Amino acid sequence: MIKSLTGFGSASFEANDIFVETTISSFNSRFLSISVKLPPRFQEMEHRVDMLIRERLSRGRITAVIKITPVSMKELVSPTLDMPLFNEYEKIIKSVLGKDSLPDDVKVGILTAFQDIIRLDRSRSLDEMVWEPVSCSLVEAFEELDRMKKEEGKNLSAQIEAGLDKLSSSIERIENMAEGGKKLVLEKLRQDAKELFSDVSISEERMGSAMLVLLQKMDIKEEIVRFRSHISQMRKLLLCDEPVGRRLNFLLQELHREATTIASKSSQQEIIDETISMRTVIEQLREQAQNVE
Repeated sequence: MIKSLTGFGSASFEANDIFVETTISSFNSRFLSISVKLPPRFQEMEHRVDMLIRERLSRGRITAVIKITPVSMKELVSPTLDMPLFNEYEKIIKSVLGKDSLPDDVKVGILTAFQDIIRLDRSRSLDEMVWEPVSCSLVEAFEELDRMKKEEGKNLSAQIEAGLDKLSSSIERIENMAEGGKKLVLEKLRQDAKELFSDVSISEERMGSAMLVLLQKMDIKEEIVRFRSHISQMRKLLLCDEPVGRRLNFLLQELHREATTIASKSSQQEIIDETISMRTVIEQLREQAQNVE
């Protein structure tokens, strides 16, 4: 069963005294583009989140928002004073003031004014502690997203099937009209040929051969066969569990081309009118197929 490109999933997970909330939104896009929003102190995890998303999705504009709430910041970060940098700042200030030493309140001021002096370091083991609830919440959010995409996919599949039914009916009408209009077309060709060559002597045999060539150029049997084949292939794709959006779009392009060829070959106005209706349905199907994963 096909899936929609649009959907939403959310989940929360707690482990290692760390609470994580995750939301994943998926929107229509020809390609896969990913935006990950993490708290500033956990930006290093963006690559791992990105890779996890790419393992599960192949198309769509994806936005993942992850909120991380630790029970205690002491367990997550360890403040470290960068003494060489502090000494450099102290040296510059003493030089500006022309003093050999600074009072304690000025030194404290250096700490508050130049925040890069204090670093919040995290150990690799701590990163793994955070990654566990993050990855688990992502997996659960993916499952909810997938359920929604499948549900939307059912609706899309029903709409596309209805459109294919219309196209099947149209191509059947065109086939009947073409078969029923053969004699009329042949008679019109004969009449036009007589008027065109009224001043020229031409045998019935040569006239018949010329009309046969014209009829062959106007024949649309091959286009009808290909049109039905494309419809059949699309119906099969709608039953697939893998991403088929691009293949559906390709087949719709082929259907549009066959409909255009039928219109250009035919001299029957009712067939031309029917192809206009067909191309309208095909355009509607294209819009729906754009949202198929």
